Amino acid sequence: MPFGSQFPVSEMVLPTFSSLAMGCMGTLLLISGGSKLLSHNDLLGTIAAYRILPRSTSFAGYDVVAWTLTIAEMLLGAGLLLGLSFAAWASVGLFLIFALAIGINVLRGRTQFDCGCSVGGGVTRVSGAVLARALYLAVLAAVVGGVAVPGGGLPVVRAGGVVGWLLFVAVRHLRHSGFVGETV
Repeated sequence: MPFGSQFPVSEMVLPTFSSLAMGCMGTLLLISGGSKLLSHNDLLGTIAAYRILPRSTSFAGYDVVAWTLTIAEMLLGAGLLLGLSFAAWASVGLFLIFALAIGINVLRGRTQFDCGCSVGGGVTRVSGAVLARALYLAVLAAVVGGVAVPGGGLPVVRAGGVVGWLLFVAVRHLRHSGFVGETV
């Protein structure tokens, strides 16, 4: 019997891809939300640097936005790690909000500040590449939401996504600290 005749490739590849991507994105959002939780004052400065909120916005208004982003990232990250497809769809919205804020600043020519989206250390300036990354994550989350299988798919593969993302963050952090050279 030829490979794929009993189990079509799409029935194997899509759930595997979805589970792996859920693990990666879930870990990304949990780490990002955790980072925001630990550096709340820095997040307030980052939100202000985007100059998206009206000038009349009070400190309390910025604080509400900061806590909303932090909690949303952590809840969506946990939802993705649990294999909940609605978390993927909600992540689409979050990534599009990020893309909109980044895109507005790129169009304004305001790119000389930290995007607040660095993973694993270092400073990442607002740029077209950062905008592309946010849009890529939105598309990836939509694909995952569209192909997610009931029950969250394959937990072992999702765990592989977690491990893969953690390794990426660790290597990036080591590179930024100068411990590992650029060849890694």
